[in-house]
Amino acid sequence: MNLYLTGPSGAGKSSAGKLLAESLSRQFIDLDLAIEKSIGKSIHEIFAQDGEQLFRNTEKDLLREYSLKNGVVIAAGGGTVLDESNRTLMRSCGKIMLLMASPATLLERVMRGEIRPLLKDGGEKTLRKMLFRRAAVYCDADAIIDTTSLTLQEVVMYIKGKFYGN
Repeated sequence: MNLYLTGPSGAGKSSAGKLLAESLSRQFIDLDLAIEKSIGKSIHEIFAQDGEQLFRNTEKDLLREYSLKNGVVIAAGGGTVLDESNRTLMRSCGKIMLLMASPATLLERVMRGEIRPLLKDGGEKTLRKMLFRRAAVYCDADAIIDTTSLTLQEVVMYIKGKFYGN
C-alpha cells in the first residue's frame, strides 16, 4: 500500500514523510521536488513563467507514474487533491493521510522558506480563504492529524500506528 500525505503548505508533509519513510525503510517521494526536477525550475519559477496549468499537468503525470510503485510514501502538493482523478488514483493505490495545522502555524512555517506561489498575494487572509475552498477535498482522507503542536516524531508515530500497526 502506498501512503499519500496531503494538506496545505506548512502542515509537515515533506518533513514527516521523509522521516516516516526512513523509519519504515520505504522510498519517499516529495511530489513538489519531483516536479521541479522534471521541469528544471523552482515551483515559483514554474508558476511565474509557465503558469499553474503546466505545474498541475506535470503533477498529474508524476503522481500517476509514482503510484505504480508499491509501498512508497508520497508527499503530495497542497493542491494535488483538488483534482478528482488524482484523489481516485491515490485511493485506488493506497491510503490518504491529511496533515493539517492552524492557519497561524501554517503561515509561520511557510514564511520560514520561499513563499508559496498561491500565498504570495496576502498572508493569513489568503491562507484562510484557500483552506475554506479546499476543506471538503482535504477532509476526504482516510485519516486526519492536526500537526499544530506535535513534533515530527509524534506525527510519524501517529501515522505508523494508524496505517502500519506500529
